[in-house]
Amino acid sequence: MTADSSSISFRRTALIAGWSLVAMALLAGFSYGYVFNRLFVPGKDFETTTNIHSNESLFIAGWLGFLLVLLLDIITALALHAFFRRVNRKLSKLTALLRLIYGGFLAYALYRLLNVLFIATDFGGLTSVDAFQQIWSVGLIVFGCHLILLGCLAFASGFVPKIWSVLLFIAGVCYLFSNGLQQLWPGYEAIKSTVDSILSLPMIVGELGFAIWLVVRGGKAK
Repeated sequence: MTADSSSISFRRTALIAGWSLVAMALLAGFSYGYVFNRLFVPGKDFETTTNIHSNESLFIAGWLGFLLVLLLDIITALALHAFFRRVNRKLSKLTALLRLIYGGFLAYALYRLLNVLFIATDFGGLTSVDAFQQIWSVGLIVFGCHLILLGCLAFASGFVPKIWSVLLFIAGVCYLFSNGLQQLWPGYEAIKSTVDSILSLPMIVGELGFAIWLVVRGGKAK
């Protein structure tokens, strides 16, 4: 009876983490991939302000999408800790903690992003946009460390296919590389879109692939 209950709980945590990751991917695709890239024009504050005035409801919808991503990040951190704690409790706690710290960066970045709506009303400077991107970028460095440790946990688990542990590790390195350059190299913005287009594939495959595995196979008996 105890073993069955443990198995059910193990499967449940995999489903919670997996579906949360899938939902986050969809929400991030809308909020950042569609809304943010449609409204914010790099280096053109006036054009960005005009876009916000013309699409205020879309801006708010994108912001709320980011907020849901933040809430799902917290749920995912706790669910992944429960899923991997049998592998290494201390490392699992550290991995979850890094994701929660990343969530703190995202929360502050979203607070600064919301200020854009009020600043834009007076056609002021959009410093909050840059603040959002910079704060979020620092948070994504922490997130990259989280993925690297998550890959290590998956590799050591014995129940996660090695391909997903390797892809998670690679995705974490990509986050570190891209966002580290953004913080350290002033001229990085000129090539950021090109670099991101190259690195986005391993990041998406690693995270979303692992999420699908969690939903389909995670926690099931072999």
